Amino acid sequence: NVFVEVAKNMYVKNVSENLKFFLVGDGHMRSELEKQMKGIGNIVYLGYRTDIAQLLSVADVFVLPSDIEGFPLSILEAMAMNNVCIASSVGAIPDIIEVGATGFVTKPGSVSEIEQAITTLVKEPDLLKKMQSKSRSVVTHNYSSEILGENYRALYKDAIDE
Repeated sequence: NVFVEVAKNMYVKNVSENLKFFLVGDGHMRSELEKQMKGIGNIVYLGYRTDIAQLLSVADVFVLPSDIEGFPLSILEAMAMNNVCIASSVGAIPDIIEVGATGFVTKPGSVSEIEQAITTLVKEPDLLKKMQSKSRSVVTHNYSSEILGENYRALYKDAIDE
């Protein structure tokens, strides 16, 4: 698992003693992930949760190392909660994340690129804060329900007019 590997490497390198990784979700890989996480002191497996907004509100960074995605709402939810997003360059992710402004886009499966992005944010707290603020602003201005509704209305109007 890419996320667990990143956490392990960051733990071994001792990038920051304040750096913590939280893995959220449940599924068929749970027991395998728990085995992989043994002995890694900076990662906690939280399993299935319904309080995602609360978890995102205390996080600084959201990592989505997917191999396949469409338009992940989880990225927008994280950005709305002032999280800097680090995600694979799949699906619509490169269209959502403004590289260097709201987050980082990595090659799918690239542990080193995710580590580099996290290390940058740990070592440059002013950049982290600036990117967090920009993340929320982008969601508010580009992805609010009003904006999305207007975009859909225009799309349907164009389709009907053709």
